[in-house]
Amino acid sequence: MASATNPNLIFKQLILSNFKAPKYAVRNCVCARTSIRSFTNKLLSDTSIMLQSGKDIQELPLVVKKLSSVDVGHLFFCENIKDTHNRTPPDIGRDANAIPHQQEIDEIIVGFDKCNTVPEVLKLLELLPSTYVEPAVAFHIMKKMSELDERQTLLSERMGEELPQNFTTAAIFNQLIGTILSGDDRATLINCLKLINQRIAFKNYFEPYHEQLMEKIMLNVPNSFSVAELCDIAEEFHICDYGAEIDKLWVGIAENAKSIDATNIVSVFHVLPYFQTSRNMIMKIVLERMADTWWYLEGKDVVELLSALRNSRVDSHELMLILGRWLNTKIHAVDEDELLTVVKAFADLQFVNGQVIAALERYVKIKLDLIADPNLVAAIMDYCDRFKVRSSTILEKACDYFISKGASLSPTVVKSLIIPFGSLCYAPTRSYEFWKTFEQVLEDKFTRFEPEDVIDIMLSCVCLEKYPINFVNYVFNPYFLTRLQSGSSDWLATKNKLAVFDHQMNVNCASYRGPLLPKEVPTSSIISDRQMRHMLSRLKTILIDEYGKDYSVLDTKILSSCPQDHRCVINIYMHPRSARHQSRLAVLIYTVNDYTYDGQHLVGMQQLRHRHFVNLGFRVIDLNYSKLIAHFTKDDSLVKYIKEIFDSEVDE
Repeated sequence: MASATNPNLIFKQLILSNFKAPKYAVRNCVCARTSIRSFTNKLLSDTSIMLQSGKDIQELPLVVKKLSSVDVGHLFFCENIKDTHNRTPPDIGRDANAIPHQQEIDEIIVGFDKCNTVPEVLKLLELLPSTYVEPAVAFHIMKKMSELDERQTLLSERMGEELPQNFTTAAIFNQLIGTILSGDDRATLINCLKLINQRIAFKNYFEPYHEQLMEKIMLNVPNSFSVAELCDIAEEFHICDYGAEIDKLWVGIAENAKSIDATNIVSVFHVLPYFQTSRNMIMKIVLERMADTWWYLEGKDVVELLSALRNSRVDSHELMLILGRWLNTKIHAVDEDELLTVVKAFADLQFVNGQVIAALERYVKIKLDLIADPNLVAAIMDYCDRFKVRSSTILEKACDYFISKGASLSPTVVKSLIIPFGSLCYAPTRSYEFWKTFEQVLEDKFTRFEPEDVIDIMLSCVCLEKYPINFVNYVFNPYFLTRLQSGSSDWLATKNKLAVFDHQMNVNCASYRGPLLPKEVPTSSIISDRQMRHMLSRLKTILIDEYGKDYSVLDTKILSSCPQDHRCVINIYMHPRSARHQSRLAVLIYTVNDYTYDGQHLVGMQQLRHRHFVNLGFRVIDLNYSKLIAHFTKDDSLVKYIKEIFDSEVDE
């Protein structure tokens, strides 16, 4: 960038050159700077402006036309239409007074389509009045010439011959290009771009004019092209690797913002990943229009929109809220494939809210029995598991679905249906039928399950106090363990899960003959984040001050009989110093991630953790980390809160 330029002068230039800058751009312009980039057209230059929208300020690129009274179209393109080798090409047309109708134009194009050689094209062109050679006709002639030339080149290469250079053809081609570039046919300009990217022969012909075509398009961006055409241009510029020029298209989109509707808004999202510096501006414009157009979107539109959103990596919670509302409103108009894609996209984009949950509840309540694709049911359950959505409606309908179709489901789908019940600690109403079906399916298809999935399923059963004793020999089998180790991407984490399963079965299941795994010497401490360590240090200090005479206080304790795993951690361990206090206290702290989405229940593994220490004879005290934080910043508030909880436990 060069030195700063007066923004008022910049916009004066824009206005005098028939460029209508967006009103908010003029109003919120902070400054403008000229660029060192040079165009082949000397009347064009680059400028960047600083736009302010609320508290946000961003720098955006612009193309401006310098002040001049010279006809731009003539100066821009006539210098390219010349006879380099003093050969006189045939004049394109004889009659300057003829005015063609569209039907005549169509007949002319059909006539050129019937030509089989370039000389035939040139002979027909000699007979054509000049006024008939409009940009669309010129483009079609060029396209036909490039096709015939490509065909002749391939034939000559096969025969080992070399084609002579045809200067007449080149001169005619120059004149046709001049006709296109000096005209105002937007569709033809875009078609030229598309053909350049599609056909090598045409690209070779057009290579010297590629830059000028781009500049001609950029000159007309502010007030000529529609939103759909701008999206086509962005697509073709992306193929041509004109990334910097793509970012300047934001002006045209801003000028046509009111015309963005359900018919073209998806196209804007599709090209959104191609924008870099102006991506946020485009996103802001589209969000304003989404408020008026979301109702008219169809399922396929939202699928494309979400795909573009994932590719662009734009974080827009506001847009996701709109899409959540759309799903809740139109859930019964969405087909299975579309809903499957939408649910997976929401999961990938880390989005969940009450609207999405309500939509899924309504869908499964009415249509679950009619779903043909089990993967949709699995995706909904995976979504609930990932975001800890403990919806009795969804889980009960999933239970019914599993009971009726479990025998025909694939192991992957079965895993997705079973695990959420344990991870959310939800016991289905039809418990007997559910677990009977589960045992039968697992028995029949055990070898088809991924070993890692089997361990997750086993732990899910333990969370619900359903101990899979009949499958212990299947799990602790040398062949299965070998498969488990060889297929694991993180063997240490997998081994810890297996150790937790072995330990929980040994402690809680009377018929379990364990432990079946050797106890390992701890190799590292349990890692916790800095905030948790700070909180534990503060709590430990308070507890020592208040109860240190009667209890020894330790933080982050793992019992010697337990696996070295975070699922077996006691955050604060209080051991009595005298016989007067006989109960050992286990203080467990739960973060936001340890609760279900509604915040009303602990997730399955945390309920298992609580139950585990109760079964080991501890008096368990549960603390909510969020409540501790609320008291942490207030003087003596945390001490009072802790004393209220612990006094009753210690004195009992």
